[in-house]
Amino acid sequence: MLYLAVGMPRAGSARHYRLIHDLVVSNGGKVSLDIRNKNKLNQHILTEVNCNIGIVNYKRVIPLLPYTIKDDVVIKTHSGSTRFYDLISRLGLAKSLYVYRDPRAAALSAHNFGMSKLAQGMKNKAFTDLTTIEKAIDFIAVYVDIWKEWSAKEGVLVQRFEDILADYEAEAMKIVDFLDVDPEAQSTLEVIGRYASNKSAEDVRGLHFYKGEPERFRTEMTPTQLALCEEKFGDEIIKMGYEL
Repeated sequence: MLYLAVGMPRAGSARHYRLIHDLVVSNGGKVSLDIRNKNKLNQHILTEVNCNIGIVNYKRVIPLLPYTIKDDVVIKTHSGSTRFYDLISRLGLAKSLYVYRDPRAAALSAHNFGMSKLAQGMKNKAFTDLTTIEKAIDFIAVYVDIWKEWSAKEGVLVQRFEDILADYEAEAMKIVDFLDVDPEAQSTLEVIGRYASNKSAEDVRGLHFYKGEPERFRTEMTPTQLALCEEKFGDEIIKMGYEL
């Protein structure tokens, strides 16, 4: 089985991926980095430290499918769904788990993260161009549309970043149930414990966790910026379960 860990940027998607990946590996699945490195899938298929596939199209996915026929494999993406994903999902070859966040918080976090990288003299193709919060709001608006796609699909486990922060163990057990992993196995409990604390972000490369404060945007965005968010995706904010 191919599992897609899909996430809105700055919604704890890296940790979400690691939790899913390690639960699958603890239950006999394959390490995604090993598949990438042993089969020369680096950069053109699976990129970054967290094995991000980018667009879920046949050119990128077909080279992976031979490794998912007998074993479970987890990869990460921020992209929307595709017809090819719908096809392999209907064939029982792929399943997805999706995590999102209040897009106002995601926009602020994207801006802060990008400016932090710039201050360190580092370039990040996704975030260092977000030199204003307004640019970050436009950036996240694209992922609000992607949220519409994934949240409307049957058979996708959809979770909120804020719920994971508020009740991590309950949300982790939803993933365990979705993956059909033994909830009482010692290996399962060890994996859940591994990602229980935000402190693990300091020790695990690729988590790029910033602050994770759910409603920091209410005090750090200006009224004009908050109004822009409502203009861009106010209806979706309500449908996601948040208050304007």
